[in-house]
Amino acid sequence: MLNLFNILPDNFFQIFSGKNKEIYAHSLLILFDLFENDESLISRGDFIKTLKDKNKDLDTFTFEDEEFDDGDELILDNLSSKASFICKRLEETGWIDVAIDPDTLEETIVLPTYSITLLRALKDVIAEEESPYVSLVHSTYSELKLEDVERDELFFTTLERAYKTTRKLKLELMTITNSIRIYQNKLSKTFHTNKVLHDYFDLYKSKVSDRYYHPLKTFDSVAKFKRPIIKILENWLSDKDAREKLVSQGVIIRHDTNKENIEKILSTCVLLRNIKTEGKEIRKITYKDKEYDNGQVISEQKVNLDCNSLEDAKKLFEYLKFEKLIEVKDHILVMEKDGMELAFQDVENLGLLIEYENDKDFTNKSIEEIKEEKKKMYKEIEKLGINITEEYDVKKAWELIIKKYF
Repeated sequence: MLNLFNILPDNFFQIFSGKNKEIYAHSLLILFDLFENDESLISRGDFIKTLKDKNKDLDTFTFEDEEFDDGDELILDNLSSKASFICKRLEETGWIDVAIDPDTLEETIVLPTYSITLLRALKDVIAEEESPYVSLVHSTYSELKLEDVERDELFFTTLERAYKTTRKLKLELMTITNSIRIYQNKLSKTFHTNKVLHDYFDLYKSKVSDRYYHPLKTFDSVAKFKRPIIKILENWLSDKDAREKLVSQGVIIRHDTNKENIEKILSTCVLLRNIKTEGKEIRKITYKDKEYDNGQVISEQKVNLDCNSLEDAKKLFEYLKFEKLIEVKDHILVMEKDGMELAFQDVENLGLLIEYENDKDFTNKSIEEIKEEKKKMYKEIEKLGINITEEYDVKKAWELIIKKYF
């Protein structure tokens, strides 16, 4: 593990040890506000001017505890000199760096990564003291209840958000517990009545009891919503369709899926196929090894295995940690003329597709030769007077995933 002070300068926190610590803290927050407002290039002059305008305590800045370099000449009663000195000290302690443009000689303030991280944390601490209570329990119940009815494309996302909110709730409860103990400990060490009353009514009641404890015992009660939330989750857990839908959506989301890498996921998939034809029912396990070039299929090899029970096959693949990704339902009509065989596929939720497979041997053929052959096949279908789009490849699973998740 890295040592913290191998990253931070040795004197990094020195500005918070003297009488000017509040002014330095305010100055840093002013700087961070400039940074957050998309001012990626903050000139040193603009920062000093902003300090003069916004840091109301700047006039109380004292040089009593400050260290000076030899030869420093300071005008102590000037706001500009105080703002300039603060900027200089922030640079000396490593909170900022000052870059000089070689062409214009303009000085620009640059924030190191560790400074950005710590300034964001400081701002969060202050914001936490002022922020209102945010409902966690009731909001979780409301989202789960709505999704229990809809079970739409946000099914998995809702479950994941509920999980994250619950983790946040756990942290909030731990925070409340520690806050109560801190105030109890303070009160046990206080022997003046007025101080006890002040700490309880002005501090504990407003910052802990009214802000957190009261909501969690009333409108955002854990006890009130615990059982309804658990009941919804238990129903999903026992519902096979719900589990499969959550898994299929989770596979897409957890793989950081986008339109470009669906092909990569599909390359590891197998098809469990139930084919009904001419009064017969054929069950097969199929693996398609497709090679792509810029989204176009340039070759495809199939491996087909007969299967007596697709349910048993599904159990086997689930045991091997495979998960259901998408279900394809289609009705196919195959027609042939003069050796040309076309499969008209009516795919549920996708529409009508035409599949024309080429059984020629393309071994040692270049990608350009393969693409040229596909263009010829496309022209042959056009000659039949069939109105088709310009897409060459039938990629049913790919199209259905795009339609469902994007």
